Amino acid sequence: MTHADPVTVDVHGDVTVIGFRHDRVQGPEVPGLIERLMTIVESLEAPRLVISLAGLEYVPSSFLGLIVVINRCVTARGGRVRLARVPPKLWQAFTLSRLDRVFRDYATEQEAVVSFADDE
Repeated sequence: MTHADPVTVDVHGDVTVIGFRHDRVQGPEVPGLIERLMTIVESLEAPRLVISLAGLEYVPSSFLGLIVVINRCVTARGGRVRLARVPPKLWQAFTLSRLDRVFRDYATEQEAVVSFADDE
């Protein structure tokens, strides 16, 4: 993975934490970002995934759709997705889309990682 990669990936035991290097996800970047994220998700054996949205100030509406697709892919394989550090403006979009019924926003990545123990 090069520094130019817009995505960060950290592994904490059997939980993968994905984050973003930039504060914006914009139109031209979306196809590559979709491909990168789906590659990560598909490579996970038993997906336990935390998506940290810390620092993101702008995302297109298609980004919410991508989060939903990732969630479907992960849950279809018996896994779970958690969100962490969702900025208030972005959480408002989740709420307006009623995605707050699907996802919970954890205050930190570590809190989201630890929450998987509740699933066992």
